[in-house]
Amino acid sequence: MPDQILIFTETTSTRLAYTCRLVFDMHLGIKALITIDYEEFNAWQGPKILYRTNASEGGLHVAPAAILFENNIEKQTISTCAYKGLKVPFATGSANFPFDLFAAVFYLVSRYEEYLPFEKNQYGQFRAMDSLAYELGFLDQPVVDIWVNELKKELLALYPAINFKSKKTQISFTYDIDVAYAYLGRPFNITAGNLLKDLLSLNLKKIRERLLVLAKKQPDPFDTYQHILLQKAIYRHQLIFFFLLGEKNAFNHNINPKKKVLQQLIQRLSNTETIGIHPSYYADADYALLQKEKSTLESISKKSIVFSRQHYLRLSFPLTYNNLIEAGITDDYTSGFAELPGFRAGTCSEFYFYDLQNERETELLLHPVSFMEGTFIEDMRLSPEEALIKMKQLADRVKNVNGHLISIWHNHSLSEQNEWKGMKAVHDAIAAYVKQ
Repeated sequence: MPDQILIFTETTSTRLAYTCRLVFDMHLGIKALITIDYEEFNAWQGPKILYRTNASEGGLHVAPAAILFENNIEKQTISTCAYKGLKVPFATGSANFPFDLFAAVFYLVSRYEEYLPFEKNQYGQFRAMDSLAYELGFLDQPVVDIWVNELKKELLALYPAINFKSKKTQISFTYDIDVAYAYLGRPFNITAGNLLKDLLSLNLKKIRERLLVLAKKQPDPFDTYQHILLQKAIYRHQLIFFFLLGEKNAFNHNINPKKKVLQQLIQRLSNTETIGIHPSYYADADYALLQKEKSTLESISKKSIVFSRQHYLRLSFPLTYNNLIEAGITDDYTSGFAELPGFRAGTCSEFYFYDLQNERETELLLHPVSFMEGTFIEDMRLSPEEALIKMKQLADRVKNVNGHLISIWHNHSLSEQNEWKGMKAVHDAIAAYVKQ
């Protein structure tokens, strides 16, 4: 039965079942069956994997670590070894693999380490530099996809008749609309105060620009939407716009969603493109706030909102994701680090959120991010030219495993203002590069 694979284990678990569905059903397109009956395993005529410490004749052998058979969350003692040019976790010694591939996949994808106590960054978040992926040097590699491809090769060597599904590289350009316009939609007192501030600093260029925009004699510098749509028309990639609609504070600098100019923008883009909610800074742990902002976007767009991405990529495990599920969100695009590019969950392919605290697989589909444009400019202090080189490297690595390249941009980063000079050309260049 080449479209099914049998896995023998001496004991099973929810964690193992989830990992097998991810690896086999979602990545490889074949159904994984798990058995604790060795006689059934021995009699099986199709592809099979022996997932236990001791090897025997027949099947591919993977020696297990303990983590998939535990039901608690505690700091793991992780031994490492070299494999295919990378340092990998959960080394187990001799087998077809020198490490427990399934345990490594689960640890990364479940974000196990983010359930443990950790030192928070300035935004109250888990730091990229504290991740196991950074420690072992593979944060910028989609290792889960790489390991699954190696597993596929090993299985094909033993069972050439297996009919694995073919994956195609996908490309999505996603945009966080934190500040829809630089000048439009601001209250009179804010506009007057900013004009006075510019006057006192003798910033005559900015005064002129603001007045011309307000007089509708030139476009707002943050109004880059037509350019974004033009790039989509040329290169045919998917677009998603995430709108920030929370109340203004030190971290939310958006226009009030009651303003007509913002409502018109949302309605115009939602007519042809996919839109989602960008839950505000404190909404990662506040269900009422999340629901209020999602309802506001639904009311403006007249559409059901099922896509989301957290502002500042803030995640509180498992609370944030469980709140999204409760609010009716089906797809989330937050999985990525702000400080460094790469793969927060070790993968560039979609996966379902596993609630480690409650030991359950959920129906919330997570779409991992490969990079955010601001990471290169604001955190890594690279030039636009250097940023483009890094983006191309990540794009190549996603392409090599036929993954999903998801990039984060902001409408204001294409404005050519201040630190964003040159980034519009980078945006267009990477769109052209990935289209090839």
